[in-house]
Amino acid sequence: MRRRTDWLARLVVVLAAGGAVWAGSRLFSARFRSPGNDPVFSSQRADAAGTRAFHDALILLPGISVSRNVTPLANRDFPGPATLFWLGADPDDGDLTLEAAAGGIPSLLARGGRLVVAFAVRGDTMHRRAPARKRAKPAGKRSSRPIKDALTGLEMRWGFSLTRASLRYKDPYSRGWNTASPVPGSPSGLPARLPCFTAAVFAEPKAPWNVVYRREGRPVVMTRPYGGGTLVLFADSVAFTNGALRRHHLGDLLAWAAGGNTEVIFEETHLGVRERSGVAAFLRKWRMHGLAGGLLLTALLWIWMQVVPFSAPVGAGGPAAEGGGGMDAGAGLVALLRRHLPARELVKACLAEWHRSAGRIRPGLAARLAAAGSKAAGPPASLAAAPAAGPSATGRPDAIREYRHVSGILNNPSRGGIK
Repeated sequence: MRRRTDWLARLVVVLAAGGAVWAGSRLFSARFRSPGNDPVFSSQRADAAGTRAFHDALILLPGISVSRNVTPLANRDFPGPATLFWLGADPDDGDLTLEAAAGGIPSLLARGGRLVVAFAVRGDTMHRRAPARKRAKPAGKRSSRPIKDALTGLEMRWGFSLTRASLRYKDPYSRGWNTASPVPGSPSGLPARLPCFTAAVFAEPKAPWNVVYRREGRPVVMTRPYGGGTLVLFADSVAFTNGALRRHHLGDLLAWAAGGNTEVIFEETHLGVRERSGVAAFLRKWRMHGLAGGLLLTALLWIWMQVVPFSAPVGAGGPAAEGGGGMDAGAGLVALLRRHLPARELVKACLAEWHRSAGRIRPGLAARLAAAGSKAAGPPASLAAAPAAGPSATGRPDAIREYRHVSGILNNPSRGGIK
């Protein structure tokens, strides 16, 4: 019954460990297989809605340092000029306004940095087909309304205004996209057509803003010097995505947006990607994966040791009992003697050990032994005759009878013994 219980316990532990490994592998495979877990416009997202292709392409350029920022910009040090991409900026979110006022953006621009902000206006993206019952407005008719809320402070600080303008195509999903063209005097090498995926545009800016692209006369990309650095604004973030790079080949435009700085940073905190404190984050930060693996291996070995015995089971008087399994020190010594000392040699070995150690344990014993030996043929002769007590009834030497016979000789003065 006990053996059956042990096997059941082992089976339960093995099944539990296997289930944990299977669940962990499924979790990690789902996490890395599904790119939709990362937010839209994140440089960690690898599908059409992410910007990982642009991020990884910059890494391949020699002399360019590319990183992701997952901590508040106010805590980041900018030792030199850098380019910061703030993609997917939500006009209804005040993070950009706060960073521009009292965060790390002034420090970035003061060192000659370059800030690239691309907005993502909700409700205007053209990735999803509009319902059939909604009719597009006639071509040529234009509506414009300001985008309110959190951008008010930022617009006043930087001197721009983000609005919406109607899309020209009746069916932009089947006919193509609205496109913007570079204005005269814009940097050379830019694409001749910039697809626009939303209805967001800028109001006509004032100096020192310089318009780079216009869609139907409305600015969609513009730049200006600010605080020792450069501001670059995009009314649409989709141009930076993996899908746009694959279909429209906008590499020259993105290279111009990155500028000539050797350090490029992708801001991720406004998308919800933030550094979280904890044991796992600490281990990843200091690359202690080996320590975690060693602790896990030690825990598994300990569980194995508790479940699976490493010694043979103790039998009732069988040979396994002499193997030392489940014994104390005394029983282990007896088993060792039985294994290496035959029974017929036991009394002789005890006598030899007694003669060797008696002088050290009791001083003067050797002299008394010699005196006793001169009276009655000496202890050696008497002790030599001790095993003559005879075998037991089974024909095998009886160690107990021999021990009593020798003890009687040593304790009997008339036979030369020593009291």
